[in-house]
Amino acid sequence: MKLELVKVLATTALAMLLLSIFVFNAQSGIQVPPQASFSFWPAKPYLNMTVEFDASSSTPEGFNDTITAYKWDFGDGTKITETDPIITHAYQQVKSFIITLNVTDNEGLWSTTSKPISIYPEFGPTANFTWTPTEPIINETVTFDASGSTLGWCARTQRFSPIQSYTWNFNDGTGNIVTTVATINHNFTLSGNYAVVLTIVDIDSRSDDVSTIVRVLNVTQKTYDVNGDGKIDLKDVYRVGKAYGSYPGHPKWDPACDFNKDNVVDLKDYYPVCKHYGEDP
Repeated sequence: MKLELVKVLATTALAMLLLSIFVFNAQSGIQVPPQASFSFWPAKPYLNMTVEFDASSSTPEGFNDTITAYKWDFGDGTKITETDPIITHAYQQVKSFIITLNVTDNEGLWSTTSKPISIYPEFGPTANFTWTPTEPIINETVTFDASGSTLGWCARTQRFSPIQSYTWNFNDGTGNIVTTVATINHNFTLSGNYAVVLTIVDIDSRSDDVSTIVRVLNVTQKTYDVNGDGKIDLKDVYRVGKAYGSYPGHPKWDPACDFNKDNVVDLKDYYPVCKHYGEDP
């Protein structure tokens, strides 16, 4: 008990000592400089991209002090003094710079801090696409999706440039097909390996292309191959089971599962797909 009392008294004494030192310093006019600190966003800026610099984390350290000026040196010859801690700047060169911030308080005291920043070059779009089903059969509708293409940064217009056109060539004799949307449906009438080419062009006239081989199987789709993947398996049984009991307008209605076309998915549809399970169309 006595030991605990001694600890409490020691802690209290230390707190009183620190408080007296603080009060003494404040009353005796000891000056403490502010602490400079800042961050910037984005962390990976590109040429002529607006970068936001935020010095809100800087702190006045003296008693009852305030920060009155934020002096920025962006390392590219630009020097700006502001009373607001937030400022923006765009770099016009692809290289690394040293940013220096000087903060000054109402007593005229100051401190500085520095950070490096790297500016990256502009770049164009990157074409990319997927397709389903991945191994289509003859005359099956294939959906090609280029929404995975990425935008490029244009320094002149200061933006990630939207894609304005998608040009498809399926190399099956249908020629170039130009669209303004990322998805397109196509049917191959013959089996074989097709080098499908996608070319995208953005609104700032930069382009990119990509080519991928699409294999079209030489098989005919059977009635109960619901998903058209070339075989009747659990995926087809599951799909019919999921739509079981549905009808036009029902949230689970799937017309591909209504094999007898009586506008209801029931045992007359579920039994046949189970009966033909395992067959390879």
